[in-house]
Amino acid sequence: MHSLLTYILDDDTTVRLQLCAFVQQCPDLSLVGSAATPEVAGAALVVTPVDLLFLDIGLSTMNGFRFLSSLHRKPQVIVVSADPAHAVEAFTQGVTDFLLKPFTFERFREAADRAVGRMSSTISLDRTVSVRERDQMLVKSGKESIRVTVQDIILVEGMGNYVKLHLIQGHLVVNGTMSAMEGSLPMDHFIRIHRSFIASRSAITSIGTHSVEVAGMERPLGGLYKRKVKAVMMSH
Repeated sequence: MHSLLTYILDDDTTVRLQLCAFVQQCPDLSLVGSAATPEVAGAALVVTPVDLLFLDIGLSTMNGFRFLSSLHRKPQVIVVSADPAHAVEAFTQGVTDFLLKPFTFERFREAADRAVGRMSSTISLDRTVSVRERDQMLVKSGKESIRVTVQDIILVEGMGNYVKLHLIQGHLVVNGTMSAMEGSLPMDHFIRIHRSFIASRSAITSIGTHSVEVAGMERPLGGLYKRKVKAVMMSH
């Protein structure tokens, strides 16, 4: 995985310089630039999209959350603020972490590691489309990259920030999310049957009122997916 392209927006010069110095001490972060105003930062991020943004919420000319909502392409965000009251809204916005000023390098490093970990989980599945060779996809299990034959996948089971691939022979737990896997698999051969399960269409042997049998395994059938699953399977 490449170093996370990182940008800093903070109108406090001391904190901005501290953040720049901390980023440069982290080999898995690559500093693209920094700014004191949202106008400068906004223009820079249009030209050079980044993976990670350290964002001051208490900007003098614009609320940081408003700036975040203005971005067309939203990177991961680590909020930086002197006011702990902003933490709830920050996490509601789906940010990666919240740094309360003043903060130590150890706390900064913890937040950065979280961003790196999240990016690793996303990349391992979101980018499989670009490396898939006809019937194979590249997934990441721990630190190991593994090629999996798509036709060998019977069922995909969500496990938080991981997914479990049930294969014809055995199973494999890989980094990633269900949404990333759904975007990577050829969905003309697979179907989402539940928020936690994606099944190979050819492996579905029966459909009940509240469950689906996949290669002899009974799995729940989610209400949101029931109509589509039954329609698709009837058409086959």
